[in-house]
Amino acid sequence: MLWGEPLKDTAAFMDPVRRAAGGRAITFSLSTRPILAETDDKAWDRAREILSKITESSGGGANPKKCTAENVGSQRLLAAAEDAEVHDTCLYTELAAAIAGRAAIQ
Repeated sequence: MLWGEPLKDTAAFMDPVRRAAGGRAITFSLSTRPILAETDDKAWDRAREILSKITESSGGGANPKKCTAENVGSQRLLAAAEDAEVHDTCLYTELAAAIAGRAAIQ
């Protein structure tokens, strides 16, 4: 099971798993939270609006990017957010950073 991460990181995770499978057929599950709208610009506006709501509801506290996540998936998401705000044209990591890599946002 993978979360939405940069494509290069996803490939880097999958390759050794496939090798370890020793030729057995394996599958992966990828969980993403797409933000859809009529146009790309409207989708970006919507993403920024969601980020604003998260920031407001958290009181704009300490930078959650600096929080220590306990699970490896959250750690990878936060590392990606530290690396760049946007990966692969539309992977917006600021939302993951805003919730410190924790559970789903509404």
